[in-house]
Amino acid sequence: MGDLPFYAAFDSAEVWANPQLFNIDQDGKLLGVAGVPPDYFNAEGYLWGMPVYNWESMKAEQYLWWIRRIAKNIKLYDLIRLDHFRAFAEYWEVPSASETAKNGAWKSGPGADSIHAP
Repeated sequence: MGDLPFYAAFDSAEVWANPQLFNIDQDGKLLGVAGVPPDYFNAEGYLWGMPVYNWESMKAEQYLWWIRRIAKNIKLYDLIRLDHFRAFAEYWEVPSASETAKNGAWKSGPGADSIHAP
């Protein structure tokens, strides 16, 4: 079984090759990052720091990046587990300058639109 992380690291080839698909500006600086809101276990929340997706750009490209990513993993593994699949519905986005995840907000993901892509 292969674990497929939902997010890609800021310094990854995925972000470098496809900057338009991530929430970064034209100079390559992060605008919004992934995290988790404050909870019972951590009053600061969890600041993961990976760039969140630019879902409008993903949709305009018919989610081809995701389709290729999943297809490649299916060739490598009999079963894949998409870590943090929930973010297709809703995700916690934190302004990149934040030192904690407290200032984040829930944003809507692409939902079923991405799953039914051609």
